[in-house]
Amino acid sequence: MDKRDEGLYEHGINQAKCDLWCNVGYRMMSVYIFSPDDVIDVIKRSSFREGYVYAPGGRITAKGIHVMPKLIKGIVIKPIPLDIFNKFMKPVKDSKSTSEKGQAAALTLTAMIGDGCVDLPGVVCDVTDQTDQYACKDLKLADNRTIEVKFDMDAGTKNPSHKDVNNVVVPYDSLFIQTHENNKYKKH
Repeated sequence: MDKRDEGLYEHGINQAKCDLWCNVGYRMMSVYIFSPDDVIDVIKRSSFREGYVYAPGGRITAKGIHVMPKLIKGIVIKPIPLDIFNKFMKPVKDSKSTSEKGQAAALTLTAMIGDGCVDLPGVVCDVTDQTDQYACKDLKLADNRTIEVKFDMDAGTKNPSHKDVNNVVVPYDSLFIQTHENNKYKKH
């Protein structure tokens, strides 16, 4: 086992019991919404690079796969309106808290749905039940579907910070699809 994998637990796309997955991208100011099954299908058929997410100071917070969004069947990509971006996303850019960033991503998607920017029925509630959260269900929609929401700083970009497990820059536009996370509470 790679030493960097110590403290990481399987929690991500492969455990998803949600209906939809959404990466909320900071740099491209866009949301990327797709079915977990569709991205798993792309991952199985293609060869993508694995990588890590590092918190300031070098602590690994997640492991995942850099997937090209254009290969995900049925993906919906919508720009985040500037007023919503400035209200929810901009304040957390430099936050060291993955929880704050995740909450900002969920609030951004909720606001976009509420404003009609994304064609989904309104958000009924944040999912607070831990069992559902571990099943990758962050938001519940009016039609009872659930969505996992992830903050993805570099979503949709070919960015020097997107590096694979060998510390080599990923040479394609990508979304970071989480497969593992560092969960100090070991609740998964």
